[in-house]
Amino acid sequence: MTVPVLAAITDRRAEARIVQAFESGILGVHVVRRCADLADVLATAAAGTARAAVISHDLRRLDRDALARLATLRVAVIVLVPVDDEDAERRIRQLGVTDLLPVDAEADEIAALVLQAISGGSDGTSAGGLSDVSAAFPMLPEPDDFDTAAAVGDGVGRVIAVWGPTGAPGRTTVAATLAAEFAAAGESTLLIDADVYGGAVAQALGLLDEAPGLAAAARAANNGSLDVPALAELARAVGPRLRVLTGIARAERWPELRPAAIENVLDVARRLVKHTVIDCSFCLEE
Repeated sequence: MTVPVLAAITDRRAEARIVQAFESGILGVHVVRRCADLADVLATAAAGTARAAVISHDLRRLDRDALARLATLRVAVIVLVPVDDEDAERRIRQLGVTDLLPVDAEADEIAALVLQAISGGSDGTSAGGLSDVSAAFPMLPEPDDFDTAAAVGDGVGRVIAVWGPTGAPGRTTVAATLAAEFAAAGESTLLIDADVYGGAVAQALGLLDEAPGLAAAARAANNGSLDVPALAELARAVGPRLRVLTGIARAERWPELRPAAIENVLDVARRLVKHTVIDCSFCLEE
């Protein structure tokens, strides 16, 4: 039995070559649909007719959110990038894709990567299936075992969420004070305002001017351009060891904070600082 694959390759010559080779059935894969765009890929994947997708790096609207949807559908993603294009390769890797090949790769090499991704249970990305709770919320080390010396750069910084039910006062005060105490103790700290209903961290800290903050970081994460320097630039420094990502100005903007993008923001924050403190909404959305 061959593996059903979707093809969305913008280079027509490469697409014809790969599809023709796959159709022989010798390589263990076959193309069930040649998709015109990303919407076609997502719709076909949602129908459950494919287990993998071979797509081009420049497919319109290819972002972290789309990759997360494919990961949720358990569709492995193999991305083809231009030969020797380091910028394109870096962007795709920053989107969380682990399986990529140059567009001129042989069809048998692409097929082998498809089979490897499926047999290994990989979805081809680290965007994270949203149903995988254990992957989204890993267990954190206890304070006595936490190696602060190795935190920055190794992606093991601690993330602390401050939450309370509706009507419970003091979430912002607790989050801001906790972050300030970490910074005062000489620990690099990032305070994130993720309260989409009534974010008040900027006001509490006296930051009166508009700043892109968390929404901008989420957009950068979604298009694959968020890395440690980019997050450091977006996170406003309010003290020697304290940075702040301000929240959204209006509650109706909450769709800008997409789950896969926020997950990536937190992953990058773990590499930027030793402690990330999040001021959460009273309601934890699905």
